[in-house]
This record gives sequence, structure tokens and C-alpha cells, in this order.
Amino acid sequence: MKKHFLFLASLAIAFTACNTTDPDNKGEETSSDELKLSKTEITVAAPAASSEITVTANCAWTVSNSLDWVSVQPTSGNGNGTIKVSISENTGDDRNGSFTVKGGSLDPVSVTVSQSGAPSSLSFGTPAFSGVLQIGQSGTAFVEVPYTGSNGKETIEFTLSVSSVYSNDSNKGIESTTYTAESFAKGDGTLKIPVSGTPEVLGLVGITVTAAGQTLGDVLETRVREKLPYSSYVAWNPWAAGYTRADFALMIGGPYDKSWTNYGADETLRASTNASDHIILPTDYSNDEYKDAYLSAVAANAITAGGTVTPPKTTSGLSGFTFNPGIQIQGLLKDDYYLAAVPVKSVAKGAKVTVLASIGGAAAAAGYFILEYSLDKTNWEAFPDAKSITVSDVEYKYHYNDINSTDKTIRYTYSKDVSVDAGVASYTMTVPAALSNATVYFRLRAVGLNGSSAVQTKGGWSDIKYLEIYID
Repeated sequence: MKKHFLFLASLAIAFTACNTTDPDNKGEETSSDELKLSKTEITVAAPAASSEITVTANCAWTVSNSLDWVSVQPTSGNGNGTIKVSISENTGDDRNGSFTVKGGSLDPVSVTVSQSGAPSSLSFGTPAFSGVLQIGQSGTAFVEVPYTGSNGKETIEFTLSVSSVYSNDSNKGIESTTYTAESFAKGDGTLKIPVSGTPEVLGLVGITVTAAGQTLGDVLETRVREKLPYSSYVAWNPWAAGYTRADFALMIGGPYDKSWTNYGADETLRASTNASDHIILPTDYSNDEYKDAYLSAVAANAITAGGTVTPPKTTSGLSGFTFNPGIQIQGLLKDDYYLAAVPVKSVAKGAKVTVLASIGGAAAAAGYFILEYSLDKTNWEAFPDAKSITVSDVEYKYHYNDINSTDKTIRYTYSKDVSVDAGVASYTMTVPAALSNATVYFRLRAVGLNGSSAVQTKGGWSDIKYLEIYID
């Protein structure tokens, strides 16, 4: 009987501890709920972190949290317990916030969370072009932008501005676009941005890359190629690669160092009998596509003033070479020629071939050239639309001539505008038969001397500034 009494008395005391009567409050019950947290401030660095709070309580408690970067588990409990606080990585500025723990009828206890920031240190390297711009094809070209210091959370707006180079419409069909990048890998990496649109015109285009309004590197230049399976576009054109007369030293060791070889100390190019030394650069001016394409000055059957046919000469019989940056050759005779050999993969019968070139020369040099092609390097056919010149009652056919031979400023000027340089001309023919893994030969053969006389003997310098061949 005493034991029962003692148990009831203890229960009454415990109940009273949580619900006592305040004599000054006219008998109303007051709370005796107790809740204590081991910490009410949490401070962490930028990386994801976690912390634990020990709860000491004699009543039920709940957590209220509205921070999207803080997770609290559990969100409720009764009596003693542990609250685990998980804080996500901070990739921005410093931040702080709070959540509360409320025990029974007590006022909520605030827990403050402070986290250091980790602002982005993202920076970009020099963009590069990858893939290929190809007539009638989309989704085959990209701009690759290297970057460092990404926190993996940035959003950057890029702009690719496309323009033509040396032409008014070579960028036709290619779109200037805005690209929002949200796929940075944390740390270092390379972003691949697609070039939009479908190219419609062969030619050189420029791409200017900006990131968040800041221009990255120089203008990227690349060539719109022909439709597959046709091949190819080739060019001997140091002007288009950015060289000028003052840049001779830059040629040494550069991509055009292989175009004309054997430089002398006086910046004169010594003659070479190896035609493959003189290479026509391909579409992108890189070294990996030289293959068999070359440009060579060939001294063919030279006819003397008396009409006697002398044995064929090689380039070693010519007086010399200089670089302006077009190639000047001294001493071309009648029927000497510039030869271009262009490898093709697959060309359909009737495909168009366009040759664009610029010719110049001194007043006493070969200045009239006829454009011819051959499939076997033996049988030659002239391109259509040849002009005529008559000297001493003898008619000569030609395609290229330079009427500004006494004006060195024009001779040393690169232009595709005939109003600026009369030595510029473009001609088109159709392929007479389907070709597969073949070589097509083109040559500019000397037929007349500047001053409207037939080429016999002379010591003047003849210029070929550039030669571009499109097969499409």
C-alpha cells in the first residue's frame, strides 16, 4: 500500500514540474518546458559542409527552415536528440541566414548559419576554329574556347560574329549567333560552341568571339569548303595569310616557308628544280594537307628571237626569285609557265572549276599569260573566254595581263578588285569527265611581254601575287 502511494506521489511531482500554478496569475498554469541547444551559430567555408547540434529538452520540439542552401534533419523530435545541419557548396558571395528550433511552448531559438563565398575566377584563353565550314552543310563547324578557374556554376553569354574576308558574300548563309554557356566543368576545360547556319558561298570568312561582351583573341579566319565528295580548294596566297612586303622575315619558319624554298641571305629565293618544293597551301593554310599540290615556275621550251627552239630549261636557268610577298621571277621566256597540280578525291563530270589569280610584272617582263588545264600534264586545253592581242600581225590569246606594270605601288598591292589591280581575273570551266583520286594540272603560260610584244628575251620580273583554285 505504501509503494502505490509513493508512485502516485512521484507522478504528481513530475506532472507539476511541467505544469505548475502561479499564485500571482490567479491559478493559471505556467510552462516548465526546457530546451537547450549546444550551438546557435554555425560558420563554415565555401565548400559543402555539415555540423551537428545537440538538443537537450524535456519536451517536443520542431525545426523551421526556409534556407534553400541549408538542410536540417530531423525536423522534429521529443526530448534529447541531435540535429544534423548540411550546407551546400557556395559558388557565389558570402551568405548567411538562420533557422529556428521551437520547444513546447517556449519561444523559438534562432540558429545562424554563415558561409564564406567562392566567387568565380573563370578566365578564357585564345579561341580556335574546329571542324569544317562546307557548302550546303550545317552543324559541322565549331569554335573551341579554353577556360580556367571555373566554379562549375557560371552562366556566360558568347557571341560569334561572322563576316566575309576579301569578299562581300563569303559568309552568306552563316549566322552570327549568341550562345549561352551553362556547361562549364569545374576547374579547367574547353567549351565547344557551334557555328550556326548553312554556308552558301565558297570563300574566306572571319569569326569574332566575345564572352560577356569582351572580345577573345584575334578574328578567326577559315575557308568555306566545297560540297563533299568534291575536293578541293587550294590556294597559294601569302597575302590572305596576312603577310606584306615588310614581313619577309616572318616567312622564315612559317607555313609559307614551304611554299618557295631555299632563301638566300639577301632575301632572294634560290631556284629549285624540285617542283614539289613549291607548295600550294590548302583551304586552311595548314601543313597537313599539302599532299601533291604544288605551284612551280617551269621554264618550258624557250623560243629565241631567231625562232630556234632551245632545249627545255628548269627553274635553275632563271635569273632569280624574290618575295613581295607575291613571287617575282626574273627571266620568264615565251611558253614558260606557273604550274599548279591539285589532287582531287571525287569530282563529277560537269563540276565547275574556278581559277582566281593576280598577275603583275615589270615593263620589260612577261605580262600576258594564258590559263590552261590538263588531266595528264601533257595535253593542255585553254580555259574559255580568252582575250586576244595582235602583235606584228600575229594574234595571241591570253587570260591575264598587267597594264599597271610601271606602277610599283599597284604591283605590290593585293586586291581582288579589278578597279584596283587590273592583273586580277577569274575564269570558270566545267570538268569534261568524272575524276576519282586524280590530279588536275593548271598553268599560267607566258605568251606576251608587257608593252604588247611577243615574249622573246627580256630580263624583267614577272609577278604572281596569288593563285586560288576552286573545284565545286
